[in-house]
Amino acid sequence: MNGTEDAKAPGRSRYAEILRRLIAAAERHPLLSLFLAAVCANLLIESLARLSLFAGAAYLVGRPLSFLLNTLMLFFSFSLCLLFRRRIFVLCATAAVWLVLGIANAVVTVLRASPLSGIDFAILRSCLPIVKVYLRPWHVILILLFLGAVGWGVSLLFRRSRIYAVDLRREGPLFVFAAALTACGILLSVHTGAVETSFSDLPGAYRDYGFVTCFSLTVLERGIDEPENYSEPVMRALANSLKDPELSENAPAAGPGADEKRPNIVAVQLESFMDPERIAGAVYGESPAPFFRSLKERYPSGFLSVNTVGAGTANTEFEVLCGIDLTFFGAGEYPFQTVLEEEDAVCESMASALKSAGYTARAVHNHSASFYDRYKVYSALGFDGFVPLEYMNGTEDNPLGWAKDAVLTDVVRDCLDADDNPDFVFAVSVQGHGLYPDRAEDGEGYFPVEAPASWTEGEAVQLSYYAGQIREMDDFLRELTAMLEERAAETGEETLLLLYGDHLPPLPFDEDSFSDGSGVLDSEYVLVPVGEGLRAALSDVGDRDLEAWEAGMYVLNLAGTGNGTILSCHREMGDSDNFKNALRLLSYDMLYGERYAWGGEVPFVRRPLAMGLEPVLIRELLPAAGFLTVRGENFTAASVISVNGWPAKTEFVSPEELTAEVAVTPGDRITVMQRTGDFIVLGETAPVSVPAPRSFEERR
Repeated sequence: MNGTEDAKAPGRSRYAEILRRLIAAAERHPLLSLFLAAVCANLLIESLARLSLFAGAAYLVGRPLSFLLNTLMLFFSFSLCLLFRRRIFVLCATAAVWLVLGIANAVVTVLRASPLSGIDFAILRSCLPIVKVYLRPWHVILILLFLGAVGWGVSLLFRRSRIYAVDLRREGPLFVFAAALTACGILLSVHTGAVETSFSDLPGAYRDYGFVTCFSLTVLERGIDEPENYSEPVMRALANSLKDPELSENAPAAGPGADEKRPNIVAVQLESFMDPERIAGAVYGESPAPFFRSLKERYPSGFLSVNTVGAGTANTEFEVLCGIDLTFFGAGEYPFQTVLEEEDAVCESMASALKSAGYTARAVHNHSASFYDRYKVYSALGFDGFVPLEYMNGTEDNPLGWAKDAVLTDVVRDCLDADDNPDFVFAVSVQGHGLYPDRAEDGEGYFPVEAPASWTEGEAVQLSYYAGQIREMDDFLRELTAMLEERAAETGEETLLLLYGDHLPPLPFDEDSFSDGSGVLDSEYVLVPVGEGLRAALSDVGDRDLEAWEAGMYVLNLAGTGNGTILSCHREMGDSDNFKNALRLLSYDMLYGERYAWGGEVPFVRRPLAMGLEPVLIRELLPAAGFLTVRGENFTAASVISVNGWPAKTEFVSPEELTAEVAVTPGDRITVMQRTGDFIVLGETAPVSVPAPRSFEERR
């Protein structure tokens, strides 16, 4: 046994000697060693991002300047270790952070076809209730074990790492050199166009410019940069020019006159919706979206250019509603999660433009109100009310757990019937949401399709599932349109209906995937006039491709209604060379500037949204031993009984009854709250006290 140990000792000694020499060389040439470490880390991160072992090396050869910039940024972050006594620990911890981010980016890209960005951490809380759609329990366990192993390794390294003497006269200049070299690399890359600092197509930007650069930009870049010519005189002159009647020659003539009845406007943003027959090489026994195809043949339609694929719903929503180009903002930014989160933020939108013309504006979404913080953001856009999933009954889930879109038809009708004003209803669907299964659990919901020859068997199953969901969404569109036609016949209320997909689904698309010559950022829209008057007024409107930020204002122009500076800018300057500059000025002034175009005042007051259409009410409390029954009105599966401010585990029995296993005493204050899956309270009833028990005579 001793002989065996002696035989192994020389081998261990050789490895120890090699390691000692490597460390000594690194200490003699710290910057060179850190740069080489950055090169290796960047190769690994880019290989992970491209899901291929040698893709990092191919990226180095194909885009050397972009690869160099990513390496320099890693090099700068690694050089921070020179300023710490536990130098090796800081270096390894920094490298571990980048490695974890690189792995997370690879996982996120696989799950949703869109890379990891800084804003993902801002929406993490609202995403927790849907983790089960993307990750199985053993996935979560593996992630926790991996993070635990990383944490354990870092803590062990902290305890055992060598402590160096830091001499700022020696290490300081080295760090300054690393910082200066990185800064020069950034300036050179931006100046030569090797890297763009503003982009909305995240997948394309990450492929071209690299993960480290793009992720850093999504973390650091926020808001709209102040335009060079921004000033009070410029903004006041711009605002006045938009009111000049001489410029109104570009305004459409299709809308109703001042004395005519204004049409309702309904916009439906369809999750991951497209006509699957656009996919080159896919063969279907019958059309998955026959009704949508018939609408495109009869009414104005076209491609809608959006900013991403597989994700980014809220950004398409922002562009359509607000008429503002997302490229004005920081790279990968979600205005819903940044500027519109601020308490005093307000932004003109389709809702505010129509409210100023006498409309009632409501939003509808068959998913949680807290997703992208819509329960807060919609008030910043001027909406009067919001009906999220937490205020809906009669919902049905698809196999992945997303609410089916059929429920939206009745909710939209209820919104239109709620008052006598003309209505704007903005509905956001969710049924088409991924991640699509790559194995058929059973035959239900799958659509017969022959996938393109280059797709794998799992991808073919995903397409089959997706086409099945599209067929059901198409049936929803048929029912919605029929409902609007019936209302027009019964009430005389005509409706301009906008239908569009927020982005393409997370399927293995590239630029050659479509038979119609479109690309991965080309969604579709169709504009349906419901009512004889509208059909006649819009009979001369032809097909037209639109940017997402053009679509909402285009609809208002065709309807001939609505007011606001952004709408006026689209209406009066849409065909001019100065349009984009004017739109940028107005956007900055409204969201970040002094609001000169508004005269320093806001056009509408940001008020709390009216949640749901009917109030949730408590009518009767029925306490029993360790049990409480609450009877009332408009309860949903999101209703939670609260006892003296403490939520109880609640069972939804019906819209008129809730129960909870909870002990109460006379005088306890009972409320019913509407609560999201991530524990955001959207609304709460007035408190009702538990009554004292009645005597025998009273009971008799």
